[in-house]
Parts: sequence; structure tokens; C-alpha cells
Amino acid sequence: EGQQLEEAKLINKSLTTLGMVINALTDKRSTHVPYRDSKLTRLLQDSVGGNSRTTLIICCSPSKYNDHETLSTLRFGERAKTIQNKAKINREWTVAELKVLLGKAEREITQLKKLKGVASPEEDAKRAQELLDLENEWQEEKSRLIEEREDLLQQIGDVKEQLDKMKDITQRMGIENKCLRQLDESWEQEYNVLERRLNDTLFCYEKEKQANAEKIEAIENVLRHAEDMASFMHMTKGQSQKFRQQVEQHLLQPSLADGWSANGKAGLHPPADPPANGAPAEDTQQATIDELQEEVRQLRTENEFLRSAAVQEQAERQAEGAEDEEAAAKAAVDQEKLLKDLQAK
Repeated sequence: EGQQLEEAKLINKSLTTLGMVINALTDKRSTHVPYRDSKLTRLLQDSVGGNSRTTLIICCSPSKYNDHETLSTLRFGERAKTIQNKAKINREWTVAELKVLLGKAEREITQLKKLKGVASPEEDAKRAQELLDLENEWQEEKSRLIEEREDLLQQIGDVKEQLDKMKDITQRMGIENKCLRQLDESWEQEYNVLERRLNDTLFCYEKEKQANAEKIEAIENVLRHAEDMASFMHMTKGQSQKFRQQVEQHLLQPSLADGWSANGKAGLHPPADPPANGAPAEDTQQATIDELQEEVRQLRTENEFLRSAAVQEQAERQAEGAEDEEAAAKAAVDQEKLLKDLQAK
């Protein structure tokens, strides 16, 4: 920034002018070499295309990032190699050599005067002034045309560089657009697949939820029926025990009455054997007791069976509830994962 930016601009301008000088020296059709466009080319005027022998070293980078600059540098070096200088030894003229040259020039002037004829000094001065004016005008016009040509060449170079940059940018944008379209298509396909999977998962989840609700309702009905049966069995057991106690009390009361009456009549002796006609009554009572005991055993067996069935159904309900909860949790996790994937995409 600031001074460094200005220095970088001047350096780039000098290097660009040096490239134009090299192009002008290598192009046989070029009639003007822009040595005076920068200080660098003015300093190198004698070294590049002058009376000297010059060694030019170019620097290149192996990095892929600098491939454009490396290619430009190699092209510059290739053009510079085609420049041919005619190196001559610079030497100073001696006095004798200068006198010889002066005499030669005087003789040539004399011969020219003889050929053209002797003219007056005024006419010679006038013609010389006219010739000088024409030469000055010609030089000015030539300088103006050269400057215009250099400006046009500079503008053409800038436009060409901008066109090359725009072409590169257009190619890169075309490649990026193609990649983006392919990526968009792949994302759309993946989104459609995930959406179908999500819909299938939701449908299966709702179906399993409905089936589980029906199972739970059936299990609850069975449990209510089992509870009702257990309550009924408990009530029946209480009634049977009460009825048994009443029967036992009813059976014991005649036996005690007979025992007391026998003891009152015979003192401490045991009661006498009952009459023969009392055997059928005792058999009937024993049969009634046996029937009641058998009924109680059957009720107990049915009660135990109902209890075991209720416990088994409760265990199955808990197992199915655990499986349903696990399946529902798994489905919820899968659904949440799918939603996260869709949101991320």
C-alpha cells in the first residue's frame, strides 16, 4: 500500500516496456524501438541491441501456482535469444586520424560545391533554414505518429490481455456451472430417496403403532377379565370357607350332644356304640364333607391357574411393551436421523 504500491506499478511498467523493446527488436517489420518509455530501457539501450555483449538470466518457479508467470518468462527468454548485437571495441581517435578525416570531409565538400555550382551565402543560408524547418516538422510529425502508434499498441495489448482474462474466467465459470448442476442433480436424487424412505418409515411406524394399540387394548381386556375372575374366585373361596365352617359346626353339634348325654348317664364310661340305624347318617355327612373338600380343592386349583395365567399375560404384555417401546424408539431415532440428514443437505 502507498509507496510500495506505486513502486510496484513503476516496476511493472518498466518490465512491460522492456518486453515491448524485445518484441520490437525481434520483429523485423518494426520501425521504432521504444527505448525512452522507461528508465530501465534507457539504461539497457546499449546492452540490448547496442554495441555490447549481454547475458540475460531468467528466473522460473516450479510451483503449479506460478505456471502462467513461468510460461511468460520462458517466452520472453526465447524472444530475447533471437536478438543479435554487433559488439565493437570502443577506441579514441588520435590527432592524426582526426586530421585525415577532416581533410577527407573538406575534399568532399569541395566536390559537392563544384557539382552544384557556387551559390551566394544568403541563398545557402535561406535554403539551409528551409531545410532545417522541414526537417524539424518532419521530426515532430514522426514523433507524434510514433507516440500514437505506441499508444495504440499499448491499448491493443491491454485489450488483448483483458480478452484473455475474460476467456479464462468464462471457461472456469462454465466448468463450475457444470459441476454445480451435477451436484444439484445428485442432491435432488438423494433428497428424493431420503424422502421416500422417510415416508415408508412413517407409514410402517403408524401401522405398527396401530397394531400395538390393538394388542395393548386386547391385553388390557384380558387383564380386566383375569382381575374379575380373581375377584370372583376370592369371593367364592371366602364363601366356601364360610360354608365349610358352618357345615363343620353343624356336624359337630350333634356329636357333642350325644357325648354329653352318654357321659351324664353312665358316668365316666365312654359312650356306647351308636345304633345300627345311625350309620347311614354318618356316611351321608362324611360324603358331604368330602364333596365340599373336593370343591374347595378344585376352586383352589382354578384360582392358581388363573393367577399363573394372569402373571404370564402380564409378563408377555411387559415384554411386548418393551419391544414396542424399543421399536418406537428405534423408529424415532431413524426418523430424527433422516430429518437431520435432510436439514444438512
